Amino acid sequence: MSLQPIEIPMRFKYEGGIAAQGKLDIYDAAVALRGISRAVAITTHAFLHHGEIRTRAERVRGAKIYLEPPVAGSFDQLVKILIDQSSLGHEIAVGVAASALWDVTKTIWSKTVGVSFEPSTPTGRMLSQRIEPRIGDLEGVLEPAIKDMHRPIQSEPDEVRLNIVRPRVGVVLLFNESTLEYLSAPSDNDHEISVSGNVTRYNIISGHGRFYDDEQQKTIAFQVINELNKRNRELITWSLDARNRGEEGKLEMDVLPARGRRGEVLRYVVRRVRKLT
Repeated sequence: MSLQPIEIPMRFKYEGGIAAQGKLDIYDAAVALRGISRAVAITTHAFLHHGEIRTRAERVRGAKIYLEPPVAGSFDQLVKILIDQSSLGHEIAVGVAASALWDVTKTIWSKTVGVSFEPSTPTGRMLSQRIEPRIGDLEGVLEPAIKDMHRPIQSEPDEVRLNIVRPRVGVVLLFNESTLEYLSAPSDNDHEISVSGNVTRYNIISGHGRFYDDEQQKTIAFQVINELNKRNRELITWSLDARNRGEEGKLEMDVLPARGRRGEVLRYVVRRVRKLT
C-alpha cells in the first residue's frame, strides 16, 4: 500500500492597487506565476535533496506542485505541494515536514531579498545548515524567479504588495516596494567607497556574505567580484573566523554600493580588502 503524499499549501496573495479588484494585468500575472512556479520548484527540490540546485526547475524529484483555483477576493493564488513521503529521508519526520519546508523557504527567500531570517524549528535549522554551503548559489538562481514574482508590484509599486501566506498560520513573507528595490538596485560603478567592520556570514563558493558596517551600524549584504584575488578572499574568511572566536576581525573594504531611491545602502560589491586588526 502506497503512502499518502504530504500536502503543503501556499497562498500567494497580491493586495492593493488593481489586485484589490481581484485581477491583475494579464502579462504581469503570467510573469508572476512563472516566478512563483520556478521559486517553489527550486526551493522544494533543494529542501528534498540536500541543497541540490536545479536551474531549469520544470520538475521536482519526489514532489508534485499544483496550481489550484484562485481564492475569491484580492488576487489570491493557491499552490499545493505534494511531497512523496519516501523522498523525505530519515532526518525529516512526516509530522514536521510542512513546518521545515516553510522554515527553509522563508530563510532562503528572505536572504534573496536582503532580509536576515533564521529558521525557528529544529528541523528547519538542521536543513538550512545543510543547504548553507550552497545558499549563495541558490540566491543567484532564485533571484530572477523572485523578481518575476514582483512584476505586479513593479507596475504599481506604491500600491501592490504580495503576502505569502501559510494557511491557518498567517503571513510568512511580505514582498513590496522595498524588496523590489533591493532586487533592482544597480551598483554605483562611479562611486567606490571604503567601509570598515567585520564579516558575519560568508559563502566561500558563491562569494555572497554579510558585513557589519561600523559606520552604518547595521549588517549589509555583499558579494565579491570574480577578479578578487586569493589573498583578499582569505582576509574575508579570516574576519569571519576571528569574529566566531570572539576577536575583532576588523576589515576595511573598498566597495561599490547599490543604493535605494532614498540613498540608503542596500548591498555592497567588494573590490579590495585590507586587514585593520
